[in-house]
Amino acid sequence: MKKSDKSKIEIDWIREMIFFWGFFILMSLSHWNFLSSVDEITEGFLHFLILYTFAIAYRVFVFPLFTKGHFSKFLFFTVVVLVSGGVFLFVADYFYFYPEFHQSQSWLKMVLLYIVNTAVSLITMEAIFLLEYFYRQQIRSTNQMLQLSEAQTKLLQAQLNPHFLFNTLNNLYGISIQEPARMPVMIMQLSQLMRYQVESASKQQVKLSEEITYLNSYIHLEKERIGLRCTVTYQYPKPIESLLSYQIVPLLLLPLIENAFKHSSGSIKSCFVSINISMSGSVLTLDILNSIPVHRPKLVSTGFGIPNTKKRLEAFYSGLYELELEEINNHYKTRLTLDLNPNTHG
Repeated sequence: MKKSDKSKIEIDWIREMIFFWGFFILMSLSHWNFLSSVDEITEGFLHFLILYTFAIAYRVFVFPLFTKGHFSKFLFFTVVVLVSGGVFLFVADYFYFYPEFHQSQSWLKMVLLYIVNTAVSLITMEAIFLLEYFYRQQIRSTNQMLQLSEAQTKLLQAQLNPHFLFNTLNNLYGISIQEPARMPVMIMQLSQLMRYQVESASKQQVKLSEEITYLNSYIHLEKERIGLRCTVTYQYPKPIESLLSYQIVPLLLLPLIENAFKHSSGSIKSCFVSINISMSGSVLTLDILNSIPVHRPKLVSTGFGIPNTKKRLEAFYSGLYELELEEINNHYKTRLTLDLNPNTHG
């Protein structure tokens, strides 16, 4: 047996003994005046020991039926334990503990009284253990949800970084063919972007000002790539220092902006991307409008961008965001509103 298992059993027995004597003293207080001799104290102790034995048997053998969902069996054996306990105590008192008193009473009424007293006593003794059980279940459930959320977060972040790199390398491939002289600058910019992604990947939230600065660099990179054949307009809150009090999940807005550039530049004619990031109080709004080519080229995609963003929004901002994605007259409209209240997302 492992050391941790031994410790657990030892702690359980210590706790059991504490509760045993605590309950015995508590239940003896009500008739302490009647315990005037060693024999009466011994009889009271044996009486309580029988009750406590039934309580342990109930907890070990009957209550697990409830936790496993066998409710019919649980109710049946609960009644069996209560009736058996009441009858057993009555028989013990009738023939051994207090025969003079009980043999002069109606045995049927006394049996019913003992069953009721047994039920009250068992409920009293089991209540604290049931409360502890449900408390542990709640803690276990909460921990499982936290672990699941953490695992999902790591998975989403693991998907996001390769997704960005995949699309950006595709972009650089096109530039290397058409304008190879621009490659050194583009590679340096890409290096700076990737550094930010690596640093922010381990954080649950980053400063909004840092995220906007990162998006500025990304959009500048895209302008360098398609600016000669596509109109790109971009606005963001200024001065950027006004955003220092807000935080956001890192790289949350990137896939929406990236998607606009990826799907708008398939045709030279009337190609445009319009991006507007604004703040109203604590609410951030991202508005994107981009053209859609009449003859859409077949684009290679990882399939992680928008679905990943939706999952992250729901995981971190459930009830605090609205995302609209709509195609109208060869235009694609994206609108995200997101509450970044510092008191909620500190």
